[in-house]
Amino acid sequence: MIDILALYLWTFPFLALMTALLAFCGAHLATRGRTVQTLSIAQGAELGSLAFMIFSISMDPESIEPNSWRGIPGAVGFAFLAGLLAEKLSIVKVGSRSTLLFTLWIVLSASSLMLVALHPALESHFSRVTIGDVATLSRSDSQILSLALFVFGIYLFLRRSHYLHQSFADAILGSRFRSSIPNNSLFLVILPALSTWSLGFMYTCAALFIPTTILSLSSRVGARLHIFRCCFVGLVAAPLSLLVALVLLPGQPTAPILVLGLLLAAGLVLFSDSLLLRISSRKIKG
Repeated sequence: MIDILALYLWTFPFLALMTALLAFCGAHLATRGRTVQTLSIAQGAELGSLAFMIFSISMDPESIEPNSWRGIPGAVGFAFLAGLLAEKLSIVKVGSRSTLLFTLWIVLSASSLMLVALHPALESHFSRVTIGDVATLSRSDSQILSLALFVFGIYLFLRRSHYLHQSFADAILGSRFRSSIPNNSLFLVILPALSTWSLGFMYTCAALFIPTTILSLSSRVGARLHIFRCCFVGLVAAPLSLLVALVLLPGQPTAPILVLGLLLAAGLVLFSDSLLLRISSRKIKG
């Protein structure tokens, strides 16, 4: 076990920070009604990463690696474009907004599959950016990303009140007030894109929306506490789930275990809420 902790020394803080920040973003995005739009952004990041990998392979087929940093510019760039397109579709007056955004996500997903079908060399990279496996990240990847996420975390913490007010404005005013993609690129695009590149589409979506979806079932907390609890679940559940995956289930894909870990942790918090509510109600009756 000590050897495993030493091998993945930087993977644990990277995963904890990324999941906590995604949970923070997911709580706000769900409040703003941007769930399907965010799926399109993450899918755009997957498509962009694959497209840039094809470009890299054509330029230098000898040096390419499945987790090459060359995929990051494509992931962020395509995520940004997908976000802009999704934002335009969300204000279209004709048709169903949700249906249009879902169609965009399907088209982006089909485009990714087409790229892999045309370039079989991308299969390993496609598996990583779709399903994800944090164990494939190198130590240097985890170190650089951890430092970047620490800076991002400080920035988001300092602007937490601004984001909260913006989320309320989005939720209350709806289409009359929409926080734009360019003004929220870190919040809406960069973090989901980096997560899709490093942890995969599936885990990115899970970290964004499982904590806020489960914890929103509790009516005992306000918005600020809800966001804090989402971040706490991500910060604690992700590294613990990774430890379970590496120690008890070695050789198995880590992403499904991490997703189930998030679900279990959020469920435990919700269960403790209901338990405390029953205890308090009994005391009042007594």
